[in-house]
Amino acid sequence: MFNEPRRVSFENLDIGTLYKATIWGVNLNGTGPVPGIGYTRLSGPPKEPQNLEATILGLRTATIKWAKPLDTGDLTPDRPLTGYRLELTASPGASAVPIPLLQSTLSYIVPSTVGGTFRHCAAHGDPCKCGGIIRFGKVNNWSPPHVSVGSFDCEPSQYFPDMLTGKGEYCECSNDAQPLVPGELLSARVLAINTVGVGNYSEPTTVKIIGEPSHVRNLATNETEEYMEVTWTPPENTGYGVADSSAPIVNYTIYTSLCGVLDLTEKASTVCQVNQRSIEVRATDVCTTSAGTTSCLYQIQEAGSPGLTQDQVYYIKVTAQNEFGYSFFSYATTERQTWKKNPKLITPLASSWPIRIAEWENVGGVWGPKTNQFTKLTDFSMDITVLDFPFVATGATLQVEFDTNPVKYGTVEIWKHTLNNPLAYLEDELGIGVLTSMRFKPPKFGTMQGIAT
Repeated sequence: MFNEPRRVSFENLDIGTLYKATIWGVNLNGTGPVPGIGYTRLSGPPKEPQNLEATILGLRTATIKWAKPLDTGDLTPDRPLTGYRLELTASPGASAVPIPLLQSTLSYIVPSTVGGTFRHCAAHGDPCKCGGIIRFGKVNNWSPPHVSVGSFDCEPSQYFPDMLTGKGEYCECSNDAQPLVPGELLSARVLAINTVGVGNYSEPTTVKIIGEPSHVRNLATNETEEYMEVTWTPPENTGYGVADSSAPIVNYTIYTSLCGVLDLTEKASTVCQVNQRSIEVRATDVCTTSAGTTSCLYQIQEAGSPGLTQDQVYYIKVTAQNEFGYSFFSYATTERQTWKKNPKLITPLASSWPIRIAEWENVGGVWGPKTNQFTKLTDFSMDITVLDFPFVATGATLQVEFDTNPVKYGTVEIWKHTLNNPLAYLEDELGIGVLTSMRFKPPKFGTMQGIAT
């Protein structure tokens, strides 16, 4: 019983004061000759951390920094701390989320969500069911988080922006994460902890979250003799939301591709990847504002870089960049533009553009200059098939001009459309990848030769 520790309490002592304790052993014979001596500085919980600040790190991300308290519990900064507690509120009205941190931590990177855990929901292309926050992509390349609408397909859609995707994307779901909201204030405060207790929170600091710009609007292209003209208007949302345009657009990137999908998925061929080009331009160099309306224009030169190749179909996209990053692609805003592309005569093979029609003794025929072949016409008409012919509805009749003197006219009647390319579609305005079959009826020339124009 005599080996048990003895405790003595004292009241009304001052925190930070160094106290000396002297203890003698005493028995019936008197006081021991040598006292036990100890020193202690009275401590309490630490004060608030110093210089708390929040700054934007990138799109939908922020950094929180602070300094060690000047008083860690004993009126000096010397008493060891055992940790910090950072409290984050993703947006006004959201619940505060406490985050425990080590005593050596003096900064924290806030990702696109606060708190919560994500779980795998579906592989790329598979259905996903989620009742919270969803995201698409993979580690270090996630789409912005979205509030789930229940069940959806794990792929770029109205829920996820189009991304430069690759292999292995998937969807994740969280029932308790809170997304950072562009244009809204992220709030942070921090407290320090020592062995005595928990200190008070610092005054909160806030920072306005910035997101990626939305898609450019009114994208259009036009072919001229020397260049392809690309025009657009700036995004409706430049980073802080539709209602706040204070985040300036600094750059635009114009992408040209020979494929309808500008991505790196397994569906895209090597040709697509190799032939994708990009041009970065400063917004101040391509955009002008008049009467409160901003419009942008860029000319892709045929002989410039990346240049244009005759008889090609280009797919054009434009992305906008604010101070911290680019908008995502939008398949919905891809513009397709041909460059000096002419329809190709597929049958009859003996002929070519221009079609030369000759008549001799009331017998008409097609003259094929490549083979010097003369093919008689049946009933003074012929069936021809043309690739990449601008769309004309089945059953329609078109007039064909011949360069005779005087000018004479024939007709073609459209009777069938078939696909020559798996990416083509039958009612394509430009007819790209579509075979158009037509019945060609040239005029009577007498002994003259006519050339279809």
